[in-house]
Amino acid sequence: MDNETNTNVPESEPLAETQTEEIPAPEEVAEEEREPIKTVNTFWERLDDVLDHLESQPQQLHPREAFKSALNQPKQLFVCSTQDTTRAINGILTGSPYQKINQTASFFDSFRVSFADRSLLNVKSIQLYSASIPQAQCNISDNEINFWFYELTTLAADSTGAWSSSASYTISEIVEYGGHYYGCYKAVGPSATTPAADTAHWYDAGSVSTQEDTPNWLNLDPTVRKDNLKYFNLVPSFVGPTDYDVVSNFGWNRTFTSYADLLQEVNRAAGYNSLGSGTGIDELYFQFNQEFNKFVVYPQTADTAYYFFPSFSDTVYQQANTAYPLNLNLRLGFTQQNDIPTISSNPWTSSVFSDFEDNLFGQKNIFAGEFLFADSYANLVYTNRCNIFADFCRTSSFDTFTGGELLASVPMNAGNLGITLYQAKFPNRLDQVPPEIYDMFFYFETDNKIPYLFPKSATISLELALEYF
Repeated sequence: MDNETNTNVPESEPLAETQTEEIPAPEEVAEEEREPIKTVNTFWERLDDVLDHLESQPQQLHPREAFKSALNQPKQLFVCSTQDTTRAINGILTGSPYQKINQTASFFDSFRVSFADRSLLNVKSIQLYSASIPQAQCNISDNEINFWFYELTTLAADSTGAWSSSASYTISEIVEYGGHYYGCYKAVGPSATTPAADTAHWYDAGSVSTQEDTPNWLNLDPTVRKDNLKYFNLVPSFVGPTDYDVVSNFGWNRTFTSYADLLQEVNRAAGYNSLGSGTGIDELYFQFNQEFNKFVVYPQTADTAYYFFPSFSDTVYQQANTAYPLNLNLRLGFTQQNDIPTISSNPWTSSVFSDFEDNLFGQKNIFAGEFLFADSYANLVYTNRCNIFADFCRTSSFDTFTGGELLASVPMNAGNLGITLYQAKFPNRLDQVPPEIYDMFFYFETDNKIPYLFPKSATISLELALEYF
């Protein structure tokens, strides 16, 4: 057409193409290049490729996703012992001869609370924020009511009379021969060899006329010593006085208001067989010296034996006292450092007991004195601390006795029959706790690692502070 205008484009400037060729994505190319999976071997090869690819990628750690709940994440939690109607004894007292009487029926040292539908979720840490703990106990634990001592008789008291060649003798027996006492240190007899000539079985203990008040040291041989270990005891606080007839004669473990108050009950226990359990009855009595503020122990007037207290290392005492090392001796201030020497030679002619003699007391004591002052002051404090354990604490904290689960150690700042009020002064969050908690079990112990017993009328209140992830 004549009027048609044409635009001439130089050959050096070709028109841009109106359509661009579509370039497939690398993944699509790869898919096109792969053959379809037709065999099992091909499947496993492809799977290996995928796993190799995933392993070659950098690993990313995702932080814990925050979980918030108005029902399952309280900042503070109040628990009370009355919420557990099955409060029970978690650790039975072992030192008392009256474990079977009313103990579990009248006391508890643990309780459990359950949260039902309000379980704690995503827990990060827990701390005891406050506590109220009643001190409704006696001054002295029922684990510490036995007073232990050894009775050491004299040569004259133990003498069986003249030696006989037709008799058999055992360790610690005393005979008289040729005007001397002889002590049997190895079983012998019948034998025609006299004690003076038989040094393989007999020790010469000295003249009958001068050594009658000398102790029979062979009674301290470990094989016979247990027969000379004795004790008397206060009646445990959980034994009901209405169960017995002659109540006024017993020495009872109760709340003591003074040393004089305690002295009265101790002397009653020492002079009367408390419910038939004691073996050292009517042998000792006590006084209280107000000038030195200490207890003093005496033998009974008619008793001519020697006495001393067992040491902590004494295995015979350890086996007899199931509450070892706790006892009434320590409560009254009588410490136990009297290690008994090993008899390896004649104890009446050697110096094996020269230092040990200072530990003895008795009416005819030829070494020191008739009486013995307590080494220290009597202790009428039930416990300095109440250690609270909880099963959710795990290894967050522990005590040196048994290990973990220690929630807090609460100083007792109230007197007997008072209430200790505790409040944490600084943050001390225990973070090794389970993330999900459905119930809590608490148990309580004294500073001596014995059950902290509460009467079942008592109420323990604990307030916990919690953090969450």
